[in-house]
Amino acid sequence: MDQQAILAMCRAKTSGSSIATGVLEDRATAFSLIYQRRLWGTGESASGPGSSVANAQGAARAVAEVVRSNGVKSLIDVGCGDLNWLGPELASFPLLHVTAIDIAAAAYASASADPRYAAVAFRAHDVVASPLPVAAELLLCRQCLNHMSAEDAVRALRHIAQSGARLLLLSHYARGDNSAEMLTVGVKYRSWNLQQPPFSDLLPPPEKCFEDEYNEEQRPNPMVLALYRLGLQ
Repeated sequence: MDQQAILAMCRAKTSGSSIATGVLEDRATAFSLIYQRRLWGTGESASGPGSSVANAQGAARAVAEVVRSNGVKSLIDVGCGDLNWLGPELASFPLLHVTAIDIAAAAYASASADPRYAAVAFRAHDVVASPLPVAAELLLCRQCLNHMSAEDAVRALRHIAQSGARLLLLSHYARGDNSAEMLTVGVKYRSWNLQQPPFSDLLPPPEKCFEDEYNEEQRPNPMVLALYRLGLQ
């Protein structure tokens, strides 16, 4: 079953879902099916190729640098997936309090049972629907808003703004064209440019950008992790 079939299934189950506009209200159902059937899965990660350790080396270095240079003591990974790439990095920060959040518990089922991540608090939560259930100094949101419509991504950002965090790392495509990306529907990937509307209405220019090194089909529009100091507008 491909992504379009999953979206059709969700549409049938949820009258408020709309493939035409790319708004998917039954997001939890869609993402649960994606993980359970490993539609994005590789041999290494059910979260897809962007979550392999090799493809996320730059992201791992960025998180480590931000944690160290800012004395961060708590982190929330919003859209944690199966924690494949971030999990190994956490061993370097045994005192860091980590909460891993995903809309679908199926995403992190294996990681939550892994004794290496016994100290990680896993939570099922839809950041589009409501504010984050816990607080932290640093929010990591890598390749999460990219599976949302612009409308849903803006809702998520507004909820993030209410979190009380002081730092935010977001996936950003500086050469992206949001007018083109808005044509993408459902949970398919969007290369959002955070310095174009509607995101530029909420976010200032990033304080710093870290090369992410996730290269699959992204050149010549490379993804970076953009660092922001909150709060948002």
